[in-house]
Amino acid sequence: MMFPLAVLLFTSPTLTAATGTDLEQKCANVTSYSATWFVNGVCYVYHGKDGTLYQDAKVSCNDINGYNGHLPHVSNMAELSALNAIVQSTPLYGAWLGIERLDTTSSDLNQGWYLTTPTDPPVPTTFLPWSTINPPNSASRVAWVFSVFPGTIQATNNFINYPVLCRYDNKTATTTTTPTISSTTTTKPITTTTTTTSTTTTTISRAACTTPLTTTAGGTGTTTATTYAERITSTFNHYRFGYFKNTCYWLDQLTVTFSKCLNMCHENNLCFGFSYNAGTSDCQLLAIIASASPYWFELTADKQYETVVRE
Repeated sequence: MMFPLAVLLFTSPTLTAATGTDLEQKCANVTSYSATWFVNGVCYVYHGKDGTLYQDAKVSCNDINGYNGHLPHVSNMAELSALNAIVQSTPLYGAWLGIERLDTTSSDLNQGWYLTTPTDPPVPTTFLPWSTINPPNSASRVAWVFSVFPGTIQATNNFINYPVLCRYDNKTATTTTTPTISSTTTTKPITTTTTTTSTTTTTISRAACTTPLTTTAGGTGTTTATTYAERITSTFNHYRFGYFKNTCYWLDQLTVTFSKCLNMCHENNLCFGFSYNAGTSDCQLLAIIASASPYWFELTADKQYETVVRE
């Protein structure tokens, strides 16, 4: 239910009861979690005090049908004051922010920070009122707000669990259909045909590739990837929604059906999973295990892509 208004009136932001707009009504009717707020045209939904890893938290804001949710942004002091009022009025000791350091090429630790959502392109931000307790360091990748230090934000890595607070603006969501995989097994018949395949070692070299990957699997623009008849079955399990921007992690990228994408990974011993976009039929065969360190925290959250791991 909507959080009691009186608790929040001591702060500078104006907090109002619902007046009938679609978002206000839906905000007040969210019942899956303990509290909601409607602040200056924005709905906030508190997911409880239990902590969540950042990569999971950033794609968990799906409480209100028809609206794209995301972790809170702070682009000015008014937004930060409103967020402080919310955090301080609940057992919420802090909460993740939708602020990430996506570009780490600069030695200036205040550079490379972006406002992010699961659906929109990241937007550079320079409003970074860091706390003197937890300023950014070379390992910092994300930000959060801590109730003990109002008016500031904290920098941290994305291996820690913090509570989730979701934000919903007056921006309607775009509906897409993405297949859900729980566990899929593909069986390939054994053939007795003997063939000789000439395999060429190919280095995948693209602008987005930061660590060259040498493989015999073939990459984008090369011949078909090498297949192996001895693999009888493959089991694929859903991991997360998202994809890898670093193309060094790809064996290949193709525009094919989902079943074709799955079967191509099944047939290739060097394929450890894939990311698939049902809307564009984009298939990215992966040369790495998406759920393994250090790759998992590089997965870019995107509800249109489903990443699966071959067990």
